[in-house]
This record gives sequence, structure tokens and C-alpha cells, in this order.
Amino acid sequence: MSDDNLILAAGALIWRRNDNDEIEIAFVHRIKYDDWSIPKGKLEGDESLIACAYREVMEETGFSVRFGQSLGSISYQVGRGQSQLLIGRQSI
Repeated sequence: MSDDNLILAAGALIWRRNDNDEIEIAFVHRIKYDDWSIPKGKLEGDESLIACAYREVMEETGFSVRFGQSLGSISYQVGRGQSQLLIGRQSI
């Protein structure tokens, strides 16, 4: 598949430690698909992957976060196009 068909998206795994030192993870409910997901979305214009991930987190959760290390990326087929998602770790 050519890079012309590649759709870049970015998102983040949002987590924090609660008062009992347990890790809590935030997900968003996607009504259209009736499922739960990490906040993510497609890049806009010449936006960087990090800028896209930050914007998507703010739009979908309202959380202001700081980024941690990258958790890597995945690539998968969506219809006739190919989508690639960069996932970065974040803390609330």
C-alpha cells in the first residue's frame, strides 16, 4: 500500500495513581460505535503527531496532560485505506 493511502492519527493512554496508589486509566465512550477507546483522532493540516494527540485529549476529555514515553505505533487496514495510530503515554 502506498503512503498516499496512509491516514495518520494520534492518541494517548491517560493514567494516574489514585489515593490508594492504584493506576486508573481514562477512556472515552464513542456513541457512534457504542464502544470505549483512548482519545485519538486524525492529524489536521501540518500538525505534528504530538500536537494532534494533545488536541484530541483536550477535545475529547478536557484534561490537560503531560506526555511520557512513547508506547509505539500500530498500523491497520480501514476499508480501502490504511490508518496508522501513534500512541503516547500521558499522566493527568
